[in-house]
Amino acid sequence: MVTLFLENPYTSGFYSFKSAEEKWAYWAKYIYYHNFEKKHTALYQKLYQHKFYEDKELVMKMLTRIDRDLKIPFSLVPQCPVCWENMEINLRCDNPFVEDDVWHQQSQNYEQLIHKYKEKISFY
Repeated sequence: MVTLFLENPYTSGFYSFKSAEEKWAYWAKYIYYHNFEKKHTALYQKLYQHKFYEDKELVMKMLTRIDRDLKIPFSLVPQCPVCWENMEINLRCDNPFVEDDVWHQQSQNYEQLIHKYKEKISFY
């Protein structure tokens, strides 16, 4: 049995998985526990199309099909419906990170929070 110790989603985005099946087994678990369980939206994207594709049903299928080597069947690796290349997680690790209206609203909320408390909180 394989065990992966990945600290967080950002550094996991740089991890060199051995296959798309292994990568998507990891991300299916992450998407499920950190997005669907918390009622947020899971997003993944095709790099050059700058578009989100959401598919909770596919993530749920991935979760049920993860094998002892922490892989999913290749048939479950998300593929772009336009060009049929493998999809990627929308993670800010390169230029094609997709920023939609929800992202911009969350960014604005964060900036307002920082501005509101900047004199009251010390960051170390």
